[in-house]
Amino acid sequence: MPIDLRDIIKKWDTEKLIDFLRDQDLDLDEEDFSCLRSQRISGSNFLLLERGDLFDCKLRVGPILTLLTLINDINTEKLSSEKLIPVLKDIKNSKWQYSRYFYIFPFNKWSLEHYKNWVLSNYPTSKKEVYNRCFFKIIRKIKEDSKTLEEIREFVSKLDRKVLICVRDSINNIWVWMRLFLAYLVRIGSHISRDSTGESAFLKVSRISSFFTGYV
Repeated sequence: MPIDLRDIIKKWDTEKLIDFLRDQDLDLDEEDFSCLRSQRISGSNFLLLERGDLFDCKLRVGPILTLLTLINDINTEKLSSEKLIPVLKDIKNSKWQYSRYFYIFPFNKWSLEHYKNWVLSNYPTSKKEVYNRCFFKIIRKIKEDSKTLEEIREFVSKLDRKVLICVRDSINNIWVWMRLFLAYLVRIGSHISRDSTGESAFLKVSRISSFFTGYV
């Protein structure tokens, strides 16, 4: 089940909330954070704050309007992934192929199947191995960035594992086809001339290939 940012924030204490606000580039300073700290504003009550509450915290008008906008964006699920996940700015600037998916959809909508459908809808001629590789590369970058929230890191880690499973299954399919092909070569190899050891040339190829693939 997709995770909800509001559920994440509700678990935060005051310091965790302030760390999050720092990463948002909201033009807040230490005086603003001190106001929140002095009132012991935690994640759960942050989402309930209204204009009067913020005035009572002794905040100035500018920070109040900034925080009200942020609170509204979070509560209405309008906070963009780009604002929530700092490294997406770098990914956007890198112009990686298919990266647009990650900043036009909120993170809790991301999935390999959803991504694949979006890619094929917008880039019909795309190759599976190419867009899967891009998905894998981007979620790895998000997962490894130190500013990524722990809950989001856990979420993308699960996506990472799903991609690895898809890659593994693709490789397994390749080995199956190789095994069938080698069996075919062995079958027709009996009609090929033998070398000085009496071994068919195709049988020799089959034996060598099976050493590397693990198939006999």
